[in-house]
Amino acid sequence: MSEQWLRSIFLSAGEPGPLGLGGVSIETDSLRCAFEIERDEKPWPNVATIRIWNLTAAHRAELADMQGVPCSLAAGYQGANGQLFAGMLREAQSVKEGTDWITTITGGDGELDTEGEPIAGKSIHKTWAKATPCLQILKDFIAEMKVAEGNASAVGAAAALSTGMMLSHAFTVDGPILDELTYFMRSVGLAWSIQDGAFQVRLADAPASVGPFIAPITGLVGNVTTSTRKIERENVTTKIKETTTWKMAAGSCLLLPTLTPGIGFALQSEAASGSYLCTKLRHVGDTHGTEWYTEFEGRAL
Repeated sequence: MSEQWLRSIFLSAGEPGPLGLGGVSIETDSLRCAFEIERDEKPWPNVATIRIWNLTAAHRAELADMQGVPCSLAAGYQGANGQLFAGMLREAQSVKEGTDWITTITGGDGELDTEGEPIAGKSIHKTWAKATPCLQILKDFIAEMKVAEGNASAVGAAAALSTGMMLSHAFTVDGPILDELTYFMRSVGLAWSIQDGAFQVRLADAPASVGPFIAPITGLVGNVTTSTRKIERENVTTKIKETTTWKMAAGSCLLLPTLTPGIGFALQSEAASGSYLCTKLRHVGDTHGTEWYTEFEGRAL
């Protein structure tokens, strides 16, 4: 049997009740399923589009009634699936095309809080007193956003203003929470994103964790392309504009669930080799087609 027919996908939507019942779990080994998942570190949600052919009428009806519930997708080969997406289900629509029923599911990661409310529409109005630890401010932001903490406590302990680990004077925020959080995080030398429904924090010039090794022998496909990117930002302390040049590399490899925006990976290719920070990726696959790849972009460390 070819590898194409050993491809495996597991979809979960909704939450089981106290007795473990409820929600929809679908193992699509015998069904055709295609997906496209785009992820990066920007404040807006990571998105997933999943299409499944010929679900049962009961499953189509259950999914159609769901919205704003947890949704996850794992894929790989039989016996070796890895999580590609975890977020909230936006909608599921089923359309009959010829003799086939095709169900299209869309989901967003970092779109809704733990209570099902949009994160992007939130505002924050808060003042912290002099000597408040920077980590406490970060935790207060997360509490206001109502998002799983993730690695915030572990990495956020490194948060420091130019004057130290605590505020040298009172600090007030009043505005859209995503804008205020991004401004604060830059001022303490951290970057943030929401990955798989949880907060991910990293030092501005370092990955959140160590990731995979990508090379021809581990699944690198085709050629790697390189480029440079100039980033201009204003230093929040000195108010001076600073320009940074990033060396970028982009390529494709066999489906790689262990790669996530914000983590590091090692790359070995003719065009570029070394350590990189994953800045964005796109998982694309079709159990009955030729696509089963991860397209990645990284910044040299």
